Amino acid sequence: MSTLFQQNGTFYLTVNYKGTRLRRSLGTSDLRTARSLAKHKESQLLMYLIGGVRESNHLDLPLSDLINYFLAHNHGWAANTRRIYKDSLNHYLQHGFPDNKSYRAMITRCLNRCYKWGHMEGLIDKPKYFKGGNDFEARTRVFNDDEISLILSDIKPYQFQLFVRFAYYTGTRQGEIR
Repeated sequence: MSTLFQQNGTFYLTVNYKGTRLRRSLGTSDLRTARSLAKHKESQLLMYLIGGVRESNHLDLPLSDLINYFLAHNHGWAANTRRIYKDSLNHYLQHGFPDNKSYRAMITRCLNRCYKWGHMEGLIDKPKYFKGGNDFEARTRVFNDDEISLILSDIKPYQFQLFVRFAYYTGTRQGEIR
């Protein structure tokens, strides 16, 4: 018989057999993720209790499950970071690597981080590593004369035009301006 419980925000699985009990952390605070992990871990713990078969620390999860656990885990990310990981990893699952070199590099970094996390959490045996995470094309965008004139002179009202000029001439990021 097994029991799933939460202690200090983390879910644990306890398995009992003939008066012997094993307890293992599932390493997550998400109930849905814990239930899914418990299905895999329970059989390993029972095999150990019944026949002495050494429990494996690795589940060798398929990538789609690993991504779900990775996204459900609390990494302390900002909402935008979570969205980037979610969009990038789901794009890879549905379409593979994109043709766009910069987006491919982004997805590569997200996949490498997901595999590394899965290995550290004991969810996979060996992390895969994809090359090309730093292989992106920096975009250089230069305004032509008509665009500069429009941006710096033709904006109404005048107070907003001053704001746009300030942003343009200082090169300040929009988050820093705000």
